[in-house]
Amino acid sequence: MGYISLYRKYRSQNFEEIVGQGHITTTLKNTISAGRIAHAYLFSGPRGTGKTSTARIFAKALNCENGPTPAPCNQCANCIAIAKDTLFDVVEIDAASNRGIDDIRDLREKVRVPPVQGRYKVYIIDESHMLTREAFNALLKTLEEPPPHVIFILATTERHKLPQTILSRCQGFEFRRIPPTVIREHLEKIAKKEKFKVDNDAMDTIVATADGSLRDAISVLDQLVSYSGGDVTLRHVHDVLGMIESNEIVEFVDALLSAGAGRCFELLEQFFNEGKSAARFLQLLLEHLRDIYFMHAGIKQETAVRGETKDKSSIERQAGKMSASLVAKMMDEIGRVEDRIRWETYPRIAVEVMIIKLLDMAGAGCGERHYDSGAEETEGAEEIVRGSGARRATVAEDKRRYKPAEALPELEGELTIEKVKLHWNAFIQEMKKKYLPTSFILLTSTPYELENDTFVVAYDSTQQFNKEQLQEQGNTQKVEEMLEKYFGRRLRLKARIVKTLTVEGRAPAAQPLARTKESTSLLDMLQEAFPGSEEI
Repeated sequence: MGYISLYRKYRSQNFEEIVGQGHITTTLKNTISAGRIAHAYLFSGPRGTGKTSTARIFAKALNCENGPTPAPCNQCANCIAIAKDTLFDVVEIDAASNRGIDDIRDLREKVRVPPVQGRYKVYIIDESHMLTREAFNALLKTLEEPPPHVIFILATTERHKLPQTILSRCQGFEFRRIPPTVIREHLEKIAKKEKFKVDNDAMDTIVATADGSLRDAISVLDQLVSYSGGDVTLRHVHDVLGMIESNEIVEFVDALLSAGAGRCFELLEQFFNEGKSAARFLQLLLEHLRDIYFMHAGIKQETAVRGETKDKSSIERQAGKMSASLVAKMMDEIGRVEDRIRWETYPRIAVEVMIIKLLDMAGAGCGERHYDSGAEETEGAEEIVRGSGARRATVAEDKRRYKPAEALPELEGELTIEKVKLHWNAFIQEMKKKYLPTSFILLTSTPYELENDTFVVAYDSTQQFNKEQLQEQGNTQKVEEMLEKYFGRRLRLKARIVKTLTVEGRAPAAQPLARTKESTSLLDMLQEAFPGSEEI
């Protein structure tokens, strides 16, 4: 016989082997012992927590030749056939691929046929939330009054998608995420039986990655053993899963706090070059900042600080340099981007804009940073405060002020869209001096329309993220303020997606910014727009 994957080899064969779901297995065993067997059950909960395995064991307990019994023998012909998925009377249906009304009509015809080998015909409908509305309606009557020899078990990861009419006809069981300590203990047992070693840091990372799913944890362990040839280390975990190491996350946060934009983008470049996902980067960054926040709040949890002592010391060090409010604002920004990148054509651009915002937050101590390149300075000097670890400029308002550009001769007379296009690059340069992060959002835009007091900028269909950023109230107000100062007219700003957008009307220097190839990073565009800029 060929190789059997670990999650199949160690799949639970009786109720006692189901991991972390004692509240469900106890109820089902008591149900069988008391003869109170319902006609329909609903098993819901996260993936990899034992729903399908429990359904099979329940079917085995009902059809065991020594049963119905809460302890199937696993030796009789029926138990062995169910374990091998060859018992005619136990039918598993994948609702993701058999979701239509015709599939359910076929099922309704078959349920009338009495069991051939066992006592009960058991229908296990996996991913049941995928059934169509018409299929649910067709199933409803059968589910309500099935023949006495038929039992339905619906399994789903998304209980909320099932109609209330279906839920009310099933006895529901909610499977829980399996605690990390329980997953770890189970993996250690498997490793011992299979005679391979997994070091502590590697095991911690496997468990954390599984996110409560025992099946995921076992599958990852199986993959790592194949890769390493036997003994698994943390390096193997990072190589196989494409994860960024914790010390790289620490270094990234250090770069944020020291306003090291170059190092931040260098780490991001390295991250993408290794084929790692933006979603994973954001997740690990969120977890690290969460640990810092917990350190501030004095919260002690198992997940607060993971790994070696040096990781804890890094968290303590960085917690001393960041206020709790700064950490919270950074987490809010990262969480918002994490939610959006799944819909982005080029998630890298969204992450790069986020990094610029995080740098701005860290550098200004959560306040608004004003970039006064070329502005006049009067008496007094800039005071650099390093007590918090972040670079903050405390400058008296009357000692340094932003000065907008003097009105240009070409702007005299009626303001037209052609004049705006002509001076768009210069306008963005002025935006850069006062509101650098907001100016980045305008880099991929094009002046599109000016009618009455409404000014429209356009983005192509790949720039949905930047359009949404510009529409946020704070950014809109900043651009409108600068439009009035630069063009001498109060305008209402709007943003629009234009699928056929071209760079016609832009100054030649801005045309390279219209590139939408995935290989073009935000830094490339910034360097073209602001050559020689110290901030970049």
